Amino acid sequence: MPLRRRQRILGVLTVVHDEPNKFNENDLPLLNAIAGQAAIALENGPTIQKKPKQERRKLSAIIASTQDAVLMVAPTNEVLLLNPAAQEMLKLGKRPWPGRQLAETNR
Repeated sequence: MPLRRRQRILGVLTVVHDEPNKFNENDLPLLNAIAGQAAIALENGPTIQKKPKQERRKLSAIIASTQDAVLMVAPTNEVLLLNPAAQEMLKLGKRPWPGRQLAETNR
């Protein structure tokens, strides 16, 4: 069954079963519906994947530019995020801190 979307074939849906002749023409409407949904998912996949990256970039820009100190720490006390305002407040300089232990910021 072709995975067709907007007059383009994006792939092929193949259905197999151990039992010969398991599928017949009565199964075509269901297979067609499945193929249609799969084609939509294939077409929208790249768009959906780009959104989280774009949102992360926006959030990073906002956090980096805010005057408020932002420090995010994992339960393991590993620094996950430290914006420039937090680095200045803690007098840490411009060294990269993500991945280091929180205790290292007191040195």
